[in-house]
Amino acid sequence: MKSQFGYESTKIKSIDVNWVINAYDKKCSVDVSKYFSSKRYLDLYRCSGTGYEYWDVDESGVGDEEFYKKISTSWPRYYKERRWEYSLASEYITKTDRVLEIGCGRGYFLKSIEGMCADAVGLEFNSSAISNKVTSFHIFDKKVEGLSCDNNFDIIFCFQVLEHLPDVNSFIIKCLSLLDSGGLLVLSTPNSKYKEHRKFRDCFDMPPHHVGRFNRSVYNNMSEVFDLTLVDVVEQRVDSVLSSDLNCGVPLFSKYFNKLMYFVNRFLFFYMFKIPGHSMLAVYRK
Repeated sequence: MKSQFGYESTKIKSIDVNWVINAYDKKCSVDVSKYFSSKRYLDLYRCSGTGYEYWDVDESGVGDEEFYKKISTSWPRYYKERRWEYSLASEYITKTDRVLEIGCGRGYFLKSIEGMCADAVGLEFNSSAISNKVTSFHIFDKKVEGLSCDNNFDIIFCFQVLEHLPDVNSFIIKCLSLLDSGGLLVLSTPNSKYKEHRKFRDCFDMPPHHVGRFNRSVYNNMSEVFDLTLVDVVEQRVDSVLSSDLNCGVPLFSKYFNKLMYFVNRFLFFYMFKIPGHSMLAVYRK
């Protein structure tokens, strides 16, 4: 089998569909059985040229608007007000930039950059999220393919979008057609090196939610595929924090003990071991 990037692919994993269906039901009470039709197994392939991993599903196996309405209702804070990558990404914005965010949800990132750029627009296909938008910038109910190729954006942001798409190649080509020469494409996705993803323990990292998997090596290889300059790749790190209700047995000192353990864990996991966290951010220049 050939990947969407034109390289040969190898099957590296198969997972029983019934396990996936039960996992979604247990995690968020959403029935995903209709997205698998007669499939017994989900097969995961790896592209030999990029290292990109993708589940072998067609359009019917990808989450639709109904799916995202259900999952955003049943899963608390699905559309997050803050993401760790927002502050890093906003550092690339200048006052004269025209910004596009694809898959902007309710517009939390757009709201955070109001006053930082010349103009910004968002794209989102969840009509409920648009109806409850939090930003003054316009959000349109359309896919990126619906925009004209005027090459008039200085920065395009896609936070936690690529992993949902069955055709990443066409999507990035379209984004680049909308990006001015010298402009930036800023992407964030889950990291396949994160422990829960590496061990295939999180159903949200499987169809119909996620259909593709990324890591630092994939982003490096994609810069060559699309003839882009890779400006930076930043991995989120595990920040292990003991639960707030931890009690060391002496109530007077429990608060201080928790604080001490927070900094101990932060040092061990963040600075010493540098264990990959859930997500990562990549910045390309056209």
